[in-house]
Amino acid sequence: MKSKMKSVVLGVFALFGIVFLATLSNAALTLEEINIPTTANPGSDVTISFSLNNTGTNNITGLDWSQSTSTKGTLQRPILDTINAGEVKQLSAIINIPRKESGSFTFTIKVSGGGEGDELSGTININNLPSLSLANTRALTANQSGIINVTNNGNTVLNLALSETSAFGVQLQPTSLNLNPGASGTVTVTLPSTDNLKIGNSVITIKAQDSGVGSVSATTSFTIQTPFCNAGEKGDLEITDFDINNKGDGDDDAWKLLDDIEIEVDVENTGDKNIRDVTVELGIFDESGDDVTNDFDFENTDEEKIDVGTLNDGEDETVKFIFRVPGDVEDGNYRVAIKVYEDSNEDEQCSDRLDGNNFEEVSIERESDEDKFIAFEDVVVSPLEATCGDTVTLTTDVFNIGEDDEDQVRVNLDSRELNLQQAFEIRNDMDPGDSETVSFDFVVPANAQNKDYNLELTADYDYRNGNYRESTSEVERARFRVIGCTPGTGDGGGGTSGGQRIALINAALESEQALPGEELVVKVTITNLKQQEETFDINVRGFESWATLDKISDRTITLDAGESEEITLTFTIDKDADAGQESFTIEVSDGQNIARRQATVDIEGVGGSRGITGSSIFGALGQNSYLVIIAIVNVILIILIIIVAVRVSRR
Repeated sequence: MKSKMKSVVLGVFALFGIVFLATLSNAALTLEEINIPTTANPGSDVTISFSLNNTGTNNITGLDWSQSTSTKGTLQRPILDTINAGEVKQLSAIINIPRKESGSFTFTIKVSGGGEGDELSGTININNLPSLSLANTRALTANQSGIINVTNNGNTVLNLALSETSAFGVQLQPTSLNLNPGASGTVTVTLPSTDNLKIGNSVITIKAQDSGVGSVSATTSFTIQTPFCNAGEKGDLEITDFDINNKGDGDDDAWKLLDDIEIEVDVENTGDKNIRDVTVELGIFDESGDDVTNDFDFENTDEEKIDVGTLNDGEDETVKFIFRVPGDVEDGNYRVAIKVYEDSNEDEQCSDRLDGNNFEEVSIERESDEDKFIAFEDVVVSPLEATCGDTVTLTTDVFNIGEDDEDQVRVNLDSRELNLQQAFEIRNDMDPGDSETVSFDFVVPANAQNKDYNLELTADYDYRNGNYRESTSEVERARFRVIGCTPGTGDGGGGTSGGQRIALINAALESEQALPGEELVVKVTITNLKQQEETFDINVRGFESWATLDKISDRTITLDAGESEEITLTFTIDKDADAGQESFTIEVSDGQNIARRQATVDIEGVGGSRGITGSSIFGALGQNSYLVIIAIVNVILIILIIIVAVRVSRR
């Protein structure tokens, strides 16, 4: 009986032991990896993702993560205090990697609680990430060296070479640096000469380059503003206003080729003393800083320098620069600068600033409208006054101011009133900016009237498959005057009432000057344009209000076909004749028809220059002056000889 009771007791204890062991095995904590990076960048946060499982049947509280560690950086441990039986939690730990760290590090995530625990560990490699920065700590000027702070912001050692990538010839000290991660160094930049600096802003660039595997580099720059005044702004002169007015197709700050530009500048003497020999100067500089002012076509005679003279204390003055943007100038960005200074004393009296700036930025653009790609410049008509039968020449420069190459261009000259229609083809390729000079000759028709005529220039281009696909939308006009023609009675150069030309009349002024009260001599050349010998009667009209006709050397001349003869007209200009332009008409008659030629004379005051105009009427002043001088010398010699002879006879 005792033996049987003992067996029952042992069986009960065994059952309790099995239940206890089963209870212990159901209370386990496990950590399982979800995501662990193999590499990380310096200066970044590394996130380690994992799960925590409670595989037991009991809740666990008071979870302890304090034993989690990392060999580098700072570990931010998970925050979880309780996990229920059978529950799975997804958690993460974050490791902050310092910017200068390199190599690799290991970590351990460890949890414990309720007598249970587990851990998760791994190794992460830190990537090599070189980083470099340059910062200016002192400005660079013509009189002061600049200082650059160089910092290694990466996690590798940098072996740096310092150099200038601009072209101003600065000196660097030192020219190389070795920097550990997180370390800094300084470089001094010195400008030994300002010769290479350009007007406006000159940008000096310094580069630091690593010779290591990463080949990291960085740059910094200094901007030096170079004045237009040789020694900078000094003295009492001041620019008070500056205005650009584009009278062409472009804007005031965006010019197009062949635009007419007017720049108005106000200057003032702000001091209490007069300043003599004041000059205002304009400068235009391209993107490289080169002075290209002379490339522009100035209308004002002083061009880029205007002499103001003396500016008294407190006095101001306004000047205007007027010029045309040439057709062959490069498009791009330009700088316009103005300075006012005392000539020969610029180092003491000069100003080149307005509102804190010493230049204005403008751009020059090529023509974008297809119907304006071809333009004309320097149109010259010679002579400006012509008579019927005269040959007139028009010359012009033709520019491609557009964006396209032109294989062929046709230039047209037209005048409806003169029944004129001519064309000239430029068969050379005209690239953007190219130009060609074109010349037209035409004869003034016999029925032309005495008045001004327009000559119209246009162009056809975009030549393809034998056709011109584009034409200029604007007409370039040039004017010339027809004089001496008489519609219905002659052409002025030798026409008749029936339209047949009988004689050509040309004239030249023989007198040195056309002065009130003085004699005026005109030499007239008459050419027989008929096919047979002809006798002509000569007459002069229209002079009565300002002169007296003293003599016509020949009133009747007989000429073979094509033969010419000279006659002389002698006038006496009225003493009370006003200075200015007067005219007279030469008539040549064959008995049935009359050829007329009108001439104009510029009457000057005493000491003024001579002048006579009208198509082929022109002077021979140089030759006649030489003859007059010889005559005067001969007269003086004769007088001296007479005086000597008289004295000898008296002895």
